[in-house]
Amino acid sequence: MLEFAESQRWRLVEVIKERKGNMRIGSATYLPDHLQDQIVNNGLPIDEASGVRVLMLHTYDFLGDVWLCHSFKGKCHNFTAFEPARDTLVEVEAFLSATIVTLILEDYVTSPNGLTNVFKATGLMKYWFPLSKMPRQGGDWPLVKDMIAANHRLIVFTSIESKEQSEGIAYQWNFMVENPHVSYTSM
Repeated sequence: MLEFAESQRWRLVEVIKERKGNMRIGSATYLPDHLQDQIVNNGLPIDEASGVRVLMLHTYDFLGDVWLCHSFKGKCHNFTAFEPARDTLVEVEAFLSATIVTLILEDYVTSPNGLTNVFKATGLMKYWFPLSKMPRQGGDWPLVKDMIAANHRLIVFTSIESKEQSEGIAYQWNFMVENPHVSYTSM
């Protein structure tokens, strides 16, 4: 029975791989990772097998650069800082040859073009999915295969609405929705 279940699971993986290119990126659901300390301690959790293709990162101005930090009141501290954002972003590039990666930035960077400069310095702009091509008013996202063919393998969202105009980074709530939180203790 285990052999049958295992072979069926692998068949399902193959079917998903076959159809992946013909899916619209907006039709897929991906498991995000929001645990920055795991990223720093264990490497990036992006993996074809695990299904993780979305990273939620907290970005802050710190020590004259943009850092990943999990802090409070919009200020990064020595004891809450993980590492410079560029270190993690360099690791992201290794996965862009195999998949499309989405970054959701909880953004506390106030330095002018701070995020843009980090993406330029890491060489990730060549993978950037342009804001001008993102669907508006319920439009469809492109097919995965078309995004890959155009080398648009990196989708980046920010939590700061004004950065759409100032840096060309998509404001997350113009393109995504969040399921309402349900408390199961009150049911």
